[in-house]
Amino acid sequence: MGYNLTIGNGEPSFSKDYGELSARWEVEIVEHTTAPDFADDPTGQTNMRSPSYSAWSGFCDAVGLRALFYGDQSDDGWLTRHPGCALIEREHVEQIAGALKTYRAKWPGLTPGFSEAQNPTADSLAASYLARLIWLDYWVRWAFASCETPAIENS
Repeated sequence: MGYNLTIGNGEPSFSKDYGELSARWEVEIVEHTTAPDFADDPTGQTNMRSPSYSAWSGFCDAVGLRALFYGDQSDDGWLTRHPGCALIEREHVEQIAGALKTYRAKWPGLTPGFSEAQNPTADSLAASYLARLIWLDYWVRWAFASCETPAIENS
């Protein structure tokens, strides 16, 4: 089990199921040829990832983004409502960019990726965290700069 995280333009979605009206926000899956591409990553160059709950939690701890995703005492993290959709703000873009800069400084020369074969002498877990962080940075920047309602959906 895990999340489906999609970053892009938030759009309202309405439905009438079983005589009930409902509304929610959703983000469409898109692919960019300029997006980071890790040859060993099944998500390709899309704005969606499907990590397990434990893999994403470990990633957030390792790169310093736990409060952004899981909140703190104020219960305001992106994943506190699951499923849900949260607005991406400038401070989030800057926080992720800062986390990427700090992580790269901690692991200089590390090749991002998900295969131990790509990083035989490096920590493969650190390499996967770097790949996730590069993906997150790219798509959050793109959504904030390009979308009317920049959002991250978790489903």
